[in-house]
Amino acid sequence: MSEGIGAAAERDRRCSWCGRVKPATAFHRMGVGRRRSRCTDCHAATRTRTPGKCYPETLEGQRERKLRARYGMTGKQYEMLVGAQEGRCAVCGKVPSRLVVDHCHRTGRVRGLVCDGCNIKIGAYESSRAEVEAFLAKCGNGHPVMGY
Repeated sequence: MSEGIGAAAERDRRCSWCGRVKPATAFHRMGVGRRRSRCTDCHAATRTRTPGKCYPETLEGQRERKLRARYGMTGKQYEMLVGAQEGRCAVCGKVPSRLVVDHCHRTGRVRGLVCDGCNIKIGAYESSRAEVEAFLAKCGNGHPVMGY
């Protein structure tokens, strides 16, 4: 290869993560004449959010951080809710594979833990509450045209 623009970028390089020397093609491009400092293997490993150099946070730490940021609660409080509800959805009473935090979008207050299906139903109902309540008030026991 002739020495020119980008020639240095195409030489073998050392990965900043694993320290191995690899061909330039083992590093993702970052524009003209530039490549990432980590090889594709190391870059892929850090993108899966495995605990390590780039993402030291554990899965428990991520859950704790998200619970505090989104709902103002700790992991211990979440586990207390699971225990109080006996692992059941607060709406349908089923024992799902996971429970999500249901909260009021206006006030931010936590209402309980629900399964994914009930969480979707609650969200759909809340977004069109007035229309649903008007319909039920008008036709709750049957449509007037049907005669019952």
